[in-house]
Amino acid sequence: MYDNNANTTNSLLISSLYGQLETVKHIINNANFELDINNQTDISLMNPLIAAAQNGHLDIVRYLLTSSDLKNKPNINSKDIDGWDSLIYACRYGHLEIVKYLLTSPDIKEHSNLYIQHKKYHNILILSTHFKHYNIVDFLIIDMKMKIDDKTFAWLNGKNKNKIVYEDILKLIQYRDLYQKLDNSIDSENINKKKITGIKI
Repeated sequence: MYDNNANTTNSLLISSLYGQLETVKHIINNANFELDINNQTDISLMNPLIAAAQNGHLDIVRYLLTSSDLKNKPNINSKDIDGWDSLIYACRYGHLEIVKYLLTSPDIKEHSNLYIQHKKYHNILILSTHFKHYNIVDFLIIDMKMKIDDKTFAWLNGKNKNKIVYEDILKLIQYRDLYQKLDNSIDSENINKKKITGIKI
């Protein structure tokens, strides 16, 4: 057992960061105090859920959000000092399976906020586009049917720092909207909705 609460909490964070699932389980099951899984640690400004999402450790993300070993589950929308939550980190570093899990998994009662705002990148679609994670962009537009606000349209149309017009992504949004209109006007059972992939800028 760990005698030092801070040491235990820091060890849990490090194990989550480096994908050591069995160590995470051991720490949680052998802590001699009730862990506050949402607390930011002394050695970092994030918590174990955010750390696991940042480095792409889906097994740990799943364990922290669903395991009966934890009396108090982590808040899926908890943020670090910069306002980044687990979904933002997963989008930033291109971890599509974690993005899918946080937004759609039936295993969890509460899902991440698809429209979380961020002061620098505005939303996760802009963030994912900026860092060229186009598989996540595809998922957000086609599967999640993410609504595109005026600021996002303007950014995709070249009102961004690098003056880039993301034509393929704008077309993807246009095709998505056309499919939705077809769904509302005719019987769509025989329509082959092929997902558009492989966006290249």
